[in-house]
This record gives sequence, structure tokens and C-alpha cells, in this order.
Amino acid sequence: MNVYEFLWENNTDIANKTIRVDLLIQMQNGSLQAERYVNFTIQDINCVLNKTNMLRKMSANVTLPNDLKNFLKADTQVLPDFMLIHFFYFFLSKNRYTLCNSPSNSLKTKPATDVYEFLWETNIDIANKTIQVDFLTRMQNGSLQAGRYVNFTIQDINYVLKVTEMLKTMSSKVNQPYDLNNFFKGRYSSYKSFGDLMLQQYFFKQTPAMKKYLSFYRNLMDNEDPLYFAVGLLPCTRLWIWLAKSLNIPPTNAYYTWKVENMSGHPEKHYKALLNKYLNTTKKVAKANAVFRAQMQNEHDFFFSS
Repeated sequence: MNVYEFLWENNTDIANKTIRVDLLIQMQNGSLQAERYVNFTIQDINCVLNKTNMLRKMSANVTLPNDLKNFLKADTQVLPDFMLIHFFYFFLSKNRYTLCNSPSNSLKTKPATDVYEFLWETNIDIANKTIQVDFLTRMQNGSLQAGRYVNFTIQDINYVLKVTEMLKTMSSKVNQPYDLNNFFKGRYSSYKSFGDLMLQQYFFKQTPAMKKYLSFYRNLMDNEDPLYFAVGLLPCTRLWIWLAKSLNIPPTNAYYTWKVENMSGHPEKHYKALLNKYLNTTKKVAKANAVFRAQMQNEHDFFFSS
């Protein structure tokens, strides 16, 4: 019996429900707001990192058959490098203005004694060049690819974190004059508060759907035969490929990169032989199907609640 195909075909009703959730409809028509995509991506990264930790623990089990152990070890290596980079992407760039708000861009000449305005107005030519760069032009007209926005935000957040560290050093290093010391302390406090707020709001905050999803994984890890943990991994891999291939997202859509990055996997290379080998009784197949269906539903709920 081809259990690998049976599990998918017996649960495509959930796949068909998932592809109609609001998040994917808006992703397909290009109307999905960037902040909503950020929140979805955060939950997805959290899910991947948690699964990776569980796989590491399970692959250390010396009593497993070698092929199942090798499968679990191999899956700890599938975490893409860009996922780890996205780990630093949990601050929203729309909040950045609280740290780097620009003064007035009025062209009216100020007295030379007003150095604050003098510095801005003397260099406004660079501001005018900056607003015309391709990145901002595409952001304004809605053609900026989501992946490019993510890469920009990563660099922006790296800036905030690094400058916060430097401000901490400066606030303890500079004692005189007193007002300069107060300035550095105030700026450090502002940057640190912003960073802490974003970490609390986005880094560690799990949605109820994601909590339920990861709880199901932990139950498989702690209480079931490791084979069913392998079964529990398959819905995520196979469903995302199916969704990416099925959604009509043209190259002009901001989420085209998401489609391309998720449509080219071949999970059968890792799962098919293993599942067909060990799920060799009607009872095992029935239990595998229950696990697979529950995880398909967890994927649906993740998309639906995002």
C-alpha cells in the first residue's frame, strides 16, 4: 500500500479549505498588508525552530531503527539559512520613526547659529536622492517584493540592535559634560525600550493556533512512537508546496517570491519509502491518518488565524 499518497489524498478536503482562507486570498490578489505578513512569518519561524529542537532530541534516541534516525537527523538540517536571518526581522519598520524621526525638510534658510536645522538643510540634496531610489519607489507604488522588504527590515533591525549596544557603552563612558551624558543615557533608554517592546510583542508571542499546533507536536514527541512524529511533519511540507503551486500569484505580485520559494520541494524523497516501510498494518495506517489529518487541520488553523 502506498501510505504516503493515501495520507495526502484522504485529507485533501482540508487542503482545499486552507487555500480559501483570507490570508491566502489576499496574498494571491496582492492586498495582504505587510504587518499581517510579518506576524504570519514570525509564527512560521517559531514553528520551524521548535520542530527543529524536537527533531534534535528525537534523533538522539539510540533505540530507533537507523533509517528512521537518519530521517530525523536529516530533517534537523532543512531549516533554510534565510529562516535564521528572518529571526531578526521581528520589529516592524513602521515603528522605526520613534528612534530616527527626521526634522523639518523646509528649504527656508535658518540662521547659522541653528546648527540643528543647518545640518539638515545643507544636506537635503541627499534626502531628495534617497526618496527616488528604486526600493522606495516600488514601496510607494506597491510593486516591492515581500522578500526584498524582509531583507531591508533585517538590516534596519540590525542597525537598531548594534546602535543600542554602542549607546550603552557611550552612556557609561561619557561623564562630562553632564548634558551630553544625559543625552546618551536618554537615547540608550529609548532604543532599549523600543527593542524590548518589539521582542516581547513579536518574538515570544505565540498565537493560540500556533500553541495548539506545537502542543500536538510535543505530545507526539513525548508519548508516541517516533514514526508518528515523522508522519506529523509531512502535512506542513506537502501542503505548502501544494498551496504555492495552486495559488495564482503572478511575478508582479509582492508575494511572488513566497510562491517560488515554496513550490519546488520534493518531500517524497524523504518520506515515501520510510512511511511505506513501517506503516505496514491497517491499524498503523489508521493511526497515521489520524495524526496526518490533525496536523493538516493545525496548518489550516494557522493560516486561517493569521
